[in-house]
Amino acid sequence: MPAHWNGRNPVDINADATPERYAEVITRLTKDPNVDAVLSIHAPTRMAPSVETADAVIKIAKKTPRNVLTCWMGRESAIAARNRCNASGITTFLNPEEAIDAFMFMVEYHRNQKVMRQTPAPYRIDNEPNRNKAKQLIQSVIDEGRDYLTHPEACDLLDLYEIPTSNTHYAEDIDQIVDIASQLGGSVAVRALHQGNVYPFSYERDGSRNLRWRDLALDLYSMQEVRHSTTKLAYRVSERYAPEQQMGFAVQQMKRGFQSLQINLGITRDPVFGPLVIFGIGGYTADTLADRSLMLPPMNSALAEQLIKQSRVYGIVAENSDWPERDLKNLCDLLIKLGQMAVELKQLKALEINPLLLNKRGLLAVDVSVSLGEPANLSVSPYPEHLTEQIRLKKSGRAAILRAIRGEDEPRTWSFITNFLPNPFVCAIFIAVACPPIKSWQTGRKLTTTGKWP
Repeated sequence: MPAHWNGRNPVDINADATPERYAEVITRLTKDPNVDAVLSIHAPTRMAPSVETADAVIKIAKKTPRNVLTCWMGRESAIAARNRCNASGITTFLNPEEAIDAFMFMVEYHRNQKVMRQTPAPYRIDNEPNRNKAKQLIQSVIDEGRDYLTHPEACDLLDLYEIPTSNTHYAEDIDQIVDIASQLGGSVAVRALHQGNVYPFSYERDGSRNLRWRDLALDLYSMQEVRHSTTKLAYRVSERYAPEQQMGFAVQQMKRGFQSLQINLGITRDPVFGPLVIFGIGGYTADTLADRSLMLPPMNSALAEQLIKQSRVYGIVAENSDWPERDLKNLCDLLIKLGQMAVELKQLKALEINPLLLNKRGLLAVDVSVSLGEPANLSVSPYPEHLTEQIRLKKSGRAAILRAIRGEDEPRTWSFITNFLPNPFVCAIFIAVACPPIKSWQTGRKLTTTGKWP
């Protein structure tokens, strides 16, 4: 390599490079286990004509399992080189941007195939009592004729799914707020609860102002400040809502001093695709930044991580967090829980956690709202975990697990089929004839292997 080369990517082999240098550099790069693909960008020079260089690159590209992409700059001088590559089956592009886009398509395809083979398992299968309590809570609210959960009920729902929530106290009037604030000590926050903020993703607007944040009184230290601010807060609420629409106040300690990142996440519905998990930046600007990524439930760690990486949150966490791996894992676990809620609680129409605080102490849901509706169907059917059985083989007495097939079983299943019999078609006939009766996932009815299937 020339003396001025800095030893970094991209590899500049200089204007005096010959076709042999092109070939040697590509050979060494493709032998590096850290390299997935090599893009050769060529501008014609006196030392490296396009056709001669193309012939040298083609010889190396045919010998390596790595992806070798080529880009021949120019018009008349590059046409012959492109034709040589096309005839040899070597990928070539008119400019570097197209080559990079094509490579990223391959990367995304590989990721999608990997994700499709993963089956999201239900969260905490052994946590059946809490899941039953959550269903009973939803049903009791529906029986009362309400289509929303009150703030205490919404916090209880998160607790049942082990999502940490801020310690919240409730008051009916200003005197109770002052008593609670005096017991908590330090700085407190007060939120007015009313008919307008019980529904998720409801952002009232007056001109350019978001009225939702007028229902808050933050950073209240002295009791005089608490009484004064909450009096003004109660007056503002009474101007907009009748007494029967007011639901008291929620009092919390302020969570200052931990450099918290505010996140907005929850569950929503689409008319076509059904329940969706939503994730993005939260706080005051949640409804203006439009930083919202969507994913179909149920979810696993790979899908949850993909959802997080689509948001601005991932970049902030990666650059500023002292424990980015821990924070990413905690967020993934929380998203998996939300996905499981969407699967199990059919009447759950929408759920919004805003803000969810992420700091050095972990995660904490500060505010939550939940609305209910008619049961909705999922676009992606959850894995039928209830069909899993513990069995014991008759001849050997060994314990075994009988379960429904999963997406990640595909490579091993195909390997079994191709290795069991040399002809896959014969093997398929063998399986159809020799397999014992099995149960249908949807109906639970037994399917016979002879005669007509139900």
